[in-house]
Amino acid sequence: MKIYAASSWRNPWQQPVVAHLRSLGHDVYDFRNPPTGSGFGWRELDPNWQRWSPTEYRQNLEKPRAREGFESDFKAMRECDACVLIQPCGTSAHLELGWCAGAGRHTAVYFPLDTRADLASVGHTGSATGGTTGIPCGACGDMEGCHLPAKLHRIEPELMVKLADALLLGRVELEDWLKKVDRR
Repeated sequence: MKIYAASSWRNPWQQPVVAHLRSLGHDVYDFRNPPTGSGFGWRELDPNWQRWSPTEYRQNLEKPRAREGFESDFKAMRECDACVLIQPCGTSAHLELGWCAGAGRHTAVYFPLDTRADLASVGHTGSATGGTTGIPCGACGDMEGCHLPAKLHRIEPELMVKLADALLLGRVELEDWLKKVDRR
């Protein structure tokens, strides 16, 4: 089955989940390492991308590299059978899941509660449960230290998650769901 793995560049669980899905025999699109070229990151356009005004944001969306990154991801969305949104993530991933749901793809929101993540690879500077370290976190940007691990366990509920076919908590639920939708 072709799976679109929607998530965030800052999500340290994204790569382990992609690897797990592939180990199960699925063809998984990895936005960080797409089949053609390299994954798009805003930093390619401007190292200060997080400080853009809305006007700068709109202008940068039209740059050739941003268009190329969008087309790569959107092509994979159009070709997928299923979309798995890997938490925690932001607006783009939620838009991707929403588009896939509207296009009739199988969709799931996945909390990888039992998956190890290499938090150091994304600049984690806080404790395993989040907390104050006095060092800004490179992964979540929080000035009090990294709160990414806690985002898997303490979430802000969103009612529209009901658009997804499933909300999955851990590998067993993910694998069971994939078996179910793969039989259809």
